[in-house]
Amino acid sequence: MTEAEVLRRTEIEGGYLLTLEREDFSRIYPGMVRYTVRVRSGGKTRAAFRTNTYEYTPGMPLDARESARETFEEWARELAADPGAFIGARQPPPRVGSAIPVTDVLVIQGSPRAGGNCSIMADLAASAAREADRTAQVIFPDDLYIRPCIGCYWCYNFAQCTFDDDMEGVIAAIRGARLIVVCTPVYTDTVPAALKMVIDRCQAYHAERALFGGPEGQTGLLLAVAGRTGEENFRCVRTVVRDFFRNLGIGPCGEVLAGGMDRARDVRTLPGIERRVRAAVTACLKSDGGETAIATLSGLPPAKEYMVGQAHHCSMVDREKQVALMARVEDLFNLTDADQVREIERKLTEFGFVEKGADPAAIAMEHADLELFIEIELDEEGRVHGYELLPFDELAKKQERFRW
Repeated sequence: MTEAEVLRRTEIEGGYLLTLEREDFSRIYPGMVRYTVRVRSGGKTRAAFRTNTYEYTPGMPLDARESARETFEEWARELAADPGAFIGARQPPPRVGSAIPVTDVLVIQGSPRAGGNCSIMADLAASAAREADRTAQVIFPDDLYIRPCIGCYWCYNFAQCTFDDDMEGVIAAIRGARLIVVCTPVYTDTVPAALKMVIDRCQAYHAERALFGGPEGQTGLLLAVAGRTGEENFRCVRTVVRDFFRNLGIGPCGEVLAGGMDRARDVRTLPGIERRVRAAVTACLKSDGGETAIATLSGLPPAKEYMVGQAHHCSMVDREKQVALMARVEDLFNLTDADQVREIERKLTEFGFVEKGADPAAIAMEHADLELFIEIELDEEGRVHGYELLPFDELAKKQERFRW
C-alpha cells in the first residue's frame, strides 16, 4: 500500500487540521483509489469520511474524487462555523452485531436442515477437534440474522461492512480460528443461500486483511454431501469453497465428499465416513496452512515404515501414497452407484489393483506396490453390497485371529 498523498489541507481556528488524502489501492483491485477527508486536532483524528472508486457505478452522477472534494468543502464550512457541533455529529455509533465465541475450530454448517447429513458430519468434525484437545463450535448461518452482500465496496474504506448484523460475530470467529470447516450440501450444483451470504459477506474480512493484515497458518476443510452420485456433482461447491478460503488467506487442507445420499439417506451408512472426517480434521490441525492440500484423507497414521504380519518384516511402502489411494478408493465407492460393478473394477484396475479371485458373491483384488487388499461383497443381483479395504499388515492380523 502506498503512503497517502495529501491533495488539500486547511487549518481552521481552534487547532483543527482538515485534509483531503488520496491512496492508491491498485494492489487490492485494479485502479482502486481511496480518498479520505480527515479532521485532526491534538494529534488525533476527530472525524473521517472515506470513499473509493469502486463504490461508484457507471450510472452515478458523481465519482469518488468529486464526492471527496465536495465533502472537504462542506466540512470546512461547518467546522469553521461550530467545531463542537460538527465533531459531535460525526462520531460513529457503536456496532451491535452478535457475540460468537472464538474457538480453535469453527465449523460452519451450511445446510438449513436440522439433524441432516451435514449436521452429522459437522458434529463429527467438532467431536474430532475436541478429542484433539482443541475448542470447537458449530454455527448455523440459517439461524443468524445476516443481510446479503450488496457489492458496495464500502468495507475497503473502514475495514468493516456497512451492515451491522450477526456477521460481526462470524468474522470474529473466523479470524480467531485455527481451522475453518465448511460443511455443505449441494443445492442446484452450489452451496445453499445462507452459506453463500456468509461467504459473500466475508468480503469485509478480505478488506480488513488487505488493509491491516491478518492471521497466518489458518487451514480450511470442506465436508460436502450430494444426493446424486458422481464426483462432478461437487465441482461448483469445491470451487466456491476453495475460492472462499483463498480469498481470506486460509490454506485448503482437505475435503471429504459423500455422494449418493438420495439412495443411502444416512451418511453414516457409507463405509469409513466417520474415520475419514476425523482423520481429515486431525490432519488439518497439523497442517501449516500451505497450499499442499490433501484432496481426500483416510484415518491411517502417516509413516514410511510399518510392521507386517507376525514375522515383523519391515515394509518400506510409502504410507502417504497408501493413505491417498485408500481415500481414492473410498471416494470411488461413495460416488458410484452400487450397480456399476464393472465401472468400479475398471477404476480399481486403473489405480493399480489386480484381481486375485472372483465368484458370484465377492471380488478380491490387491495392490502389490502399496500393499492393499480389497474384497467387494456382491448381493444376489450382482450389486455392490459392501467392501473391505485393508493394508496387508491389518489383513495378516485379521487372518491370524481366525487361524485354528
